[in-house]
Amino acid sequence: MGLAIVVVVWAVVNASGTVSERTLPSPATTFDRFARDVTSADFLRVHLPTTAWTAFLAVVIGMAAGVLVGVILFRWHSLYRLLRPYIAFANAAPRIALIAPLVLAFGTGVASKMALGVSLTIFVALLAAYGALAAVDTSLAQSVRCLGGTEIDVWRYVMLRAIVPNLIATLRIVVSLGLLAAVAGEMIVSEAGIGWLIARRGAVVDIAGVFSMLVVLALLAALLNALIDILARQATKWT
Repeated sequence: MGLAIVVVVWAVVNASGTVSERTLPSPATTFDRFARDVTSADFLRVHLPTTAWTAFLAVVIGMAAGVLVGVILFRWHSLYRLLRPYIAFANAAPRIALIAPLVLAFGTGVASKMALGVSLTIFVALLAAYGALAAVDTSLAQSVRCLGGTEIDVWRYVMLRAIVPNLIATLRIVVSLGLLAAVAGEMIVSEAGIGWLIARRGAVVDIAGVFSMLVVLALLAALLNALIDILARQATKWT
């Protein structure tokens, strides 16, 4: 329903002549270009897989590394107190500025954009994991120990089950950041990808082509959120 309203408003604004077709292409023009794009061999074999793979690596590596570091800092709280100012500084820094040194280090391919994505996602996962663990009721862990449970049992039956819902919610943010980093990095310097297409089309004022890629990104984000919903339901059953 919400999407239909957006399309109707878009069509009305375009038909009214308030905004020129050059600035805001009509829905019909945009979706016609979208249909041609998503059936293009180059798009399906090169550009879409490049962006999807870059975002996937940024999400998986950033999430895994962030959770691991969060667990380590929770176990050694004194280390967290020591590193907290540096973590806060690194998390607040504009990571997009790292694209130049990352390109020098890793080249213009997938690796530099993946590294940029990891620099965005890792701190979100780290802080979420640490915060979720710190919020766990210590009496639950103590009860497991009193019943003869080991530290492995505490982590399996208390800690991990307590933080899973928080990590699922964090995954939504991490996925968005991973996709954002992939596209933004490709727009700045790349050899292929959806961001590369947006930058190239924008440079020649192909606004319909730009809007077509925005539709692709919206659908990709919706698909990823649907997959996370399925993961959340499975995790709820487990916890």
